[in-house]
Amino acid sequence: FMIAGGFLQNRLMTGFASKDKKAMEDAGKVTVESIQNIRTVVQLTKEDYFYEQYCSLLEIPYRSSIKRANLFGLFFSLSNSVMYFTLAALFRLGAYLVQHDKLTFEALLLCFNCIVFGAQSVGQTASMAPDYSKAVQAAEKILELLGRKPSIDNGSSDGDEIPNLSGDLEFVNVHFIYPNRPESIILKDFTLKIRAGQQVALVGASGCGKSTTIQLLERFYDANIGQLLVDSKDIRSLNLQWYRSQ
Repeated sequence: FMIAGGFLQNRLMTGFASKDKKAMEDAGKVTVESIQNIRTVVQLTKEDYFYEQYCSLLEIPYRSSIKRANLFGLFFSLSNSVMYFTLAALFRLGAYLVQHDKLTFEALLLCFNCIVFGAQSVGQTASMAPDYSKAVQAAEKILELLGRKPSIDNGSSDGDEIPNLSGDLEFVNVHFIYPNRPESIILKDFTLKIRAGQQVALVGASGCGKSTTIQLLERFYDANIGQLLVDSKDIRSLNLQWYRSQ
């Protein structure tokens, strides 16, 4: 019973920690974005909107913590009280066996020590369930990060070089969406031709894609659809180290 209680407690803590972590991350994103753009938020009088959005995201871990408290209390009390019930049963059974000469007193003490130390070890292990669940979540994030492969190899020296680079740029029907924001389309069928030496101003509201075009030019990202041409040559075919050094 003690092992089963500790195991269930551990599984519950791990499962709840995963859900709570995701909800807290979303709430943190709302907080960071609203604080970084506090002037815009105030100008648009959207303080109440972001406050309600933040509170709604915190409602998820709040409800989860209420449910978790009841279940955690049940299994915590189970895993920690079984030892004392076991001791009571052991003394009662041991007294009966010793009284009827079916067990020696030395053997009773041996069984008693084995059960006590075993129960204490299981109880201590079960008490570490919160730390274990946090460690599992952290390890998953680290392994996920280590397993990621960038779509653009920044250290690559493969590709073509343009001997006499003039600097003509052209966006051809470019579509782009940031990987971490798949629901927001930044550039849609964007076409622009810039001749060498020509001065061009990118004007628009925040989030319309002004800085994104520069990031595409520096090839921090690749367009999802369409082409970005440098002197009529696709930027993806160029030597990245050479291109960025120009």
